[in-house]
Amino acid sequence: MASVVYLNGKFVNKEEATVSVFDRGFLFSDSVYEVIHVQDNKLFLFDEHLERLKRSLRELKIPEPEVDILQLCRDLLSQQPVSFGGVYLQITRGLQNKRSHFWQGEKLTPFVVAFVQEIAKTAPKALKAITYPDLRWQRCDIKTNSLLANVLAREEAAVNGCDEALLLNTEGNVNEGSSTNLFVYNDSQVFTPPISENILPGVTRHFLIQILKDMAIPVAESKISKQELIKAEEVWISSSTKDVLPLQKIDDHELKFKMAGSLWSKVYDQFQLQKKNYLI
Repeated sequence: MASVVYLNGKFVNKEEATVSVFDRGFLFSDSVYEVIHVQDNKLFLFDEHLERLKRSLRELKIPEPEVDILQLCRDLLSQQPVSFGGVYLQITRGLQNKRSHFWQGEKLTPFVVAFVQEIAKTAPKALKAITYPDLRWQRCDIKTNSLLANVLAREEAAVNGCDEALLLNTEGNVNEGSSTNLFVYNDSQVFTPPISENILPGVTRHFLIQILKDMAIPVAESKISKQELIKAEEVWISSSTKDVLPLQKIDDHELKFKMAGSLWSKVYDQFQLQKKNYLI
């Protein structure tokens, strides 16, 4: 649980961390965010997260705030050290002092919020998932705070005793999970849905693809249907807080996956080994 919050230039106790009801991030989800993984109180793949954050700001035409993001993260971690967790960073378009859909002609100042959240580190295990209609907007490549469709999908998974919801598009193919990217291993090759405006370009996804290439494991971007999921030898999900984890069940279908001797176990070990080289 966060105890210290960065609130637009100040570090305050969480009880004092409040924002105006007229902030556009509150009224319209007019904001972007990042979750940067922390291990041993160090930031993992920080540069990649920062670049994606800047891209999200550009796509929404939100000016970059005048703050050193790296120093901000380090200041937070110095006040609240964690061995395993993440730094949550959100940038809104700012305070408008009225509720208006448009902001043209007004000079708004971006508002920055950040805090550290510790996560209990547990041994990796195979997870369960449901499939669920992808009801999100059509620019999922931008990491915005407009996450209600993701929240509803993830809640449906929890109600059904599962860990994740895999989002199906109107063609019956899987775009990604509610908070994860997807990988499928079959016939000695790994497949992942191609990056598009319907999929977030995951930082961990990119890192994992590079690891697979370094291990000389063929990897390709390809559409993945629900039937291909069920028939696959292995199915994995990846994210900043999960690294890469396997699935053992999708809806009512038990997968063939076994921890011992799996490709996932080899990839996971290599992931953890390489991870140490990208902590700052």
